[in-house]
Amino acid sequence: VKYDPHKVKKNMIPPIINLFSVKLNDREIELNKDTVLPHDDYRMRFDFIGISFKANTRVSYQYKLEGYDVDWSDNTFNNFVQYGKLSEGDYTFLVKAYNSDGVGNKIPLSIKFSISHMRVVLLNICAKGIANPGAICPKITCFL
Repeated sequence: VKYDPHKVKKNMIPPIINLFSVKLNDREIELNKDTVLPHDDYRMRFDFIGISFKANTRVSYQYKLEGYDVDWSDNTFNNFVQYGKLSEGDYTFLVKAYNSDGVGNKIPLSIKFSISHMRVVLLNICAKGIANPGAICPKITCFL
């Protein structure tokens, strides 16, 4: 038996990619289509996996969070990314996977979500000197 490296075929099938976990401040959540999260300073983690039937341990990734990242990440073997202090706005998380021969997904996996632009603040108008002691003090909801 003689081995000829020129006869080895390139794997032209890109990995199947799946987002299997999204964590918000270290708690797992489910992001559905066009999820809107209430305003807060969030830390988000995305865990994903690319499955390739040839050299599965050599799958690499690129990711980007539109609304936060300017460019795609460098190619990496890490199958997660964490973002800190996400503020209000619209975001789309995108991830691509590449097999050991560098063949990747033509269309990245994507998931959209928003962080609300409004903060709800309850104000108590019974501040010192405004209301009589013991008065019923209504609360007003303000959108800032």
